[in-house]
Amino acid sequence: MSGIGSIRPRAALKIGVIGHRRGAALSATDALLHSQIVAILRNILKVLNEIRSSQAARQFYRDEPPALAVISSLASGADCIGAKAAIDEGIALDAILPFPLEAYSFDFLESGQPSAITDLEHVRGWLAANKIRSTLTLPQVRIPSPGDNSAAYELAGRILLDQSDLILAIWNGGESGGRGGTRRLIDRAVRRGTPVIHLDSAGENVPRLLWAGLPEIGVRGTINNECEVEDLLALKVPVFESSTATREFLDMLRFLAEPPCELSDKAVAANEQQRHSSDPLLRSGAETFARDRAALADYLADSATMSLQNLNRMVADIRVMISPFGQSRTPPETPAKLIERMLEAFAAADTLAIRHARWFRLAVRFIFACAGLALVFAVLGHAHDSVGWRISFAAAEFTALTAMAGAAWWGRRRSWHRRWIDAREVAEQLRLTAVFWTLGLWPWSITLRDERDRWIERYVRAYMREQSLCGDADNAPWSIQSARAALIQLVRAQIGYHQKSRFEMEARAHKYTLASTILLGCVLVILGAFVLGHFWASLAHALLALAPHSWFEWAERLLPVLTTTVAAISFGAFGLKTTLDFEGVAERSARSAARLEDQLCQLEKFDGNVRELHAFAANLAKIMLEDLRNWRLQAESRVLDMPG
Repeated sequence: MSGIGSIRPRAALKIGVIGHRRGAALSATDALLHSQIVAILRNILKVLNEIRSSQAARQFYRDEPPALAVISSLASGADCIGAKAAIDEGIALDAILPFPLEAYSFDFLESGQPSAITDLEHVRGWLAANKIRSTLTLPQVRIPSPGDNSAAYELAGRILLDQSDLILAIWNGGESGGRGGTRRLIDRAVRRGTPVIHLDSAGENVPRLLWAGLPEIGVRGTINNECEVEDLLALKVPVFESSTATREFLDMLRFLAEPPCELSDKAVAANEQQRHSSDPLLRSGAETFARDRAALADYLADSATMSLQNLNRMVADIRVMISPFGQSRTPPETPAKLIERMLEAFAAADTLAIRHARWFRLAVRFIFACAGLALVFAVLGHAHDSVGWRISFAAAEFTALTAMAGAAWWGRRRSWHRRWIDAREVAEQLRLTAVFWTLGLWPWSITLRDERDRWIERYVRAYMREQSLCGDADNAPWSIQSARAALIQLVRAQIGYHQKSRFEMEARAHKYTLASTILLGCVLVILGAFVLGHFWASLAHALLALAPHSWFEWAERLLPVLTTTVAAISFGAFGLKTTLDFEGVAERSARSAARLEDQLCQLEKFDGNVRELHAFAANLAKIMLEDLRNWRLQAESRVLDMPG
């Protein structure tokens, strides 16, 4: 495990390569395309290094050189051209094979192109020499020619898109040859906001940028969801002009790789201007930005002081879930070591969430206790005749109120509530991400939609970019059974968490309700006894002319104190139950557990192929993400405040 100060992501980007297979035209432009890809990769690394050297990046990223990886399906032609460029430049290469290599080899052999045979020899050599960092081999059956394998290619292409920040597409500009074809993958990438660099397979045009975040088609720094490929092709935005990277290309890379805008001096200056605006919406946005900036600073400061030497138990369950995956023979950046970084970040976030939640709940209880004491002291002061005692009780009341206000002020100053919520969301996103890694996909898109996306999204996605592809132990083909088993364990763990939360919250709600009811009943009994005693004393005085006993005078003095004290404790217990929303949490946990139990039932009966498992996992991710969002909304409503 890493030591103190290392719980930060690494500046990284993942570049996917897609395009046409070998043909006479592509073979003629092989060298040109290779040189264009090399130039693009070098410029990306240059920009990453510039970003990494900024003050904001030094706060957000680990003190390590930026990491760049190329993802390829290693098909003959464009895929191998991109893979060779990565290997020649010493850049990490991850491979997604639609079939085991023995079956995949027939794709090369059946093409009839001598250059395709050369590509196959390169692939075998790269695998034998451990030039490929990680290989995800999909357990699909190849249909011999002239059978249709487009569904298998489409799945490999979708996984590649899910894993990539940027796509290099070697494309002739024509329509797709079928499912999983180049044009269809480009369309999908553009719709989801993933930048595409179009390299003309004929070599007649310079590389051009196709990106839905270009300012010519929308608001600068925001992805236009309605953009089409034809709109971008018409812009003809070049990647280079006279061998120099264009502004659009550089802006796109900064959009992808820069740390959250909360750390940007430029964004801070713009936000300061909005704070003094006459527009209430701008002022509200500025206040939200300031809170988010403070929250990010708090999280980075907290995680920088943590040592994870004793936190192995925090990630033990996740290690069991993903244990069949991630082994590799390629040091030092094996999949197992890379995913370990994400697990360390999860353990840190989980520990911070537990710590801040305890402080927050302790502060709430302390505030209610001080409020009750203040009320008791106030009543005691009024009930006592001695001036000295009244002053003493007044001083005690003042102390209790001061302590209550001080606890509320200190809790808000320390932001225990916000720090708890943020750390818990980071932990849950990282936990889901680590398990979904075994499927070769992510529970949420790696592509950002807006340069103002929340820092939590950028933090988690930075860890996603750092990961290689998963694979079964000992480089065996990836198996549906292992991935399905990991999902089942994840869902069971989530159900167990919700059930435990439900039972704990119901028990706490019952405990506080019972205490409040018993104490309130005691107040009623005391008042009833006093009324009966007063009635009896009045009756005795009227009928027997007996003077009231001295104990009755003491009872009159003590009654307000006693009833007020017991009632204060009763109302305090009820207020704590309401403030901490035990019953609401229990109800939401029960609802979430029921939804997940339905998913678990379907998953345990699952007997489909890898494409169907991916579709099921995508739906499961939506459910879990919705649960996480709902939890955050209800948790944000429980602020630390004075009771009233």
